[in-house]
Amino acid sequence: MGGILTGYGGSVEGVAGRLQKARGAFENLRTVWSSRKISVKTKLLLCCSIVGSTLLYGCECWTMVKGLEKRLQVFQRRCLRIILRMFYPTLISNANLSGQSDIILKVVDKKWWWMGHIARKEPQHLEGVRRRGRP
Repeated sequence: MGGILTGYGGSVEGVAGRLQKARGAFENLRTVWSSRKISVKTKLLLCCSIVGSTLLYGCECWTMVKGLEKRLQVFQRRCLRIILRMFYPTLISNANLSGQSDIILKVVDKKWWWMGHIARKEPQHLEGVRRRGRP
């Protein structure tokens, strides 16, 4: 799926690359986030569909550790604060930031979906691999 895994099974580089691409997607929509003509609900849907899908592409292969979880949560909260126009002096708890689900729960859901997908495959079915004697 295009993920980067290191020799020790980590995925720090893969997550860092995905974060960079998601930051770029978020920055490309800066005029949308600052627009007062677009509703907050529409902005949140755009963020989830464009930025979220860019960030979570291939997350099924990530090895999640506390440091990576924190980086993902910080990115999500930063994006939500910009969309909701909640800047530094304004204090608001992260739980009350919006009705958005935590990014880590989305990663876990995708991992479980992928596991179910693999478990439903036929045992002899290996995608992309040809066996000797078979076309």
